[in-house]
Amino acid sequence: MAKKEDIFEKLNIKDYNNYLEEILETKEFSSDTKNFLLSMLYKIEAAYSDFSLVKNLNRTKNDFVEEIVETLKNNCQKLELIRPSDEKYEELLKNPEKCIVNKEKKEIISIYNEQSLLYAISKLTDREYKFKNSILKCSLEELLNTGKNIGNKEVIRDFDGWSWNIETNQIESIEYNLVFQNIQMLYSGNFENEEQLKDILSKIYKKEDAQEFFILLCKIAVTLYLDKYKDEKEKFELERKENEDKLRKLEDKTEYFEKIISKKNKLEKRLKLIDNCLIDVNVLKKEFTKANKSLPEGKKILSISDFEDRIQEEKKQIVCDIQKLSEKLLQKIYTKEKNQTKEMLEILEVLDNKEDLYTNILLLQEKFIKGIQEKIKQAKTRKDVMNVIYKVRYYKFLPYKDVQIKDVEQLRKLIYRTEEMIYDMAYKMNIINPISINEKINNDVVREILNTNIIELENIELLFKAENYQITLQIFDEENIEKILEYNTIEGLIARMNKKFKLFNK
Repeated sequence: MAKKEDIFEKLNIKDYNNYLEEILETKEFSSDTKNFLLSMLYKIEAAYSDFSLVKNLNRTKNDFVEEIVETLKNNCQKLELIRPSDEKYEELLKNPEKCIVNKEKKEIISIYNEQSLLYAISKLTDREYKFKNSILKCSLEELLNTGKNIGNKEVIRDFDGWSWNIETNQIESIEYNLVFQNIQMLYSGNFENEEQLKDILSKIYKKEDAQEFFILLCKIAVTLYLDKYKDEKEKFELERKENEDKLRKLEDKTEYFEKIISKKNKLEKRLKLIDNCLIDVNVLKKEFTKANKSLPEGKKILSISDFEDRIQEEKKQIVCDIQKLSEKLLQKIYTKEKNQTKEMLEILEVLDNKEDLYTNILLLQEKFIKGIQEKIKQAKTRKDVMNVIYKVRYYKFLPYKDVQIKDVEQLRKLIYRTEEMIYDMAYKMNIINPISINEKINNDVVREILNTNIIELENIELLFKAENYQITLQIFDEENIEKILEYNTIEGLIARMNKKFKLFNK
């Protein structure tokens, strides 16, 4: 068999059947399950290019399909599809995810629905992040993995190979989805822990804005996590108490350092004794006898050689502990530890239920939009500009509560300003054909034109007509009229009447 990378370089829809057949021969999947999987892959094949274009993704279709197929091959031993006639079906419907996934046993139980099955397969590849803080590990990990699974499912949820229609009622969590998409649009790569995430944010934002984004993200993650796992709140409260105690100790800097020095001195004294044991057999025997006297029957050390092995291991641990204590005595480490403790306490303020989830989500959106504005300032090429235009258009259509982001009053001015920035840059780089000599009019008209579900923006054609003392603007997706706008007048109109033209120059 060819290497995996060679297979997927050449793979097309006709190959899926054969490749899946090889995999399914080793599985206890039914023929019906195989056909269902193929149907799902056919839909991904038809929809992926539109999905990728609308979201401005770097990930190729082959990469996406490869992950699905390899997950089935390596991470899925049992796959059970539950039809509506099955007694388990109604119970599964109560689960927002419409599936049950056991990563350890490599098992999937899903309703007989391709979207739910794709979500379940994606869930088998949930990542184990290396967040050092236990609270961030469980809450941020949940947010990132749930958001990833919702995002993967989107390819067949909202795209059918012809159109883009957002099925809001099929999104497992609008909140998880929105926040995850924020992160993905700012940075499409991977990160392992909080330090890497902060580093990514610091390259997009000024220091203060990066920190505020991180705190808001963590607060939202904690709130959503505890809403889902209410019995975990006690653990979070304990974490807060431990951080409060830690901060009190850190605030008394003199006592804090004295305790570290005292611990370090005791360890160094013990280390010196061990070294003496290892170079002087008489000292070794003496300490062996002394150690055994303090141990109860049944736990005594059997021989001097065993005792020597033990103190060798103890020495390694002591050297490591002394190094850590020495680092804690450094001013920059002390300051970092104090700041991290304060940071965690700030995040855990959400436990008091005084902060509304949606207030924090809106604040995060403000920070996110400012991040997009920074990306606009960094745009140098036509591709850079078009990438941002696609991202902004996609972002505006993301669901928020029972509306779309573009309809959230609190964000409208920020979004308008962002659009003005990118459209002005597009005019100057001759990417967008101007409609009016008035910049504001230009931006307002283009904004309305792009408030459509047209998949490939470069296909947009415009036709202005003067009828019944009004100006109509017909917006075409290739040959089909997508939308018609009506204006009493368009100040400074320079676009030709009665002649179709492209909005974007290629």
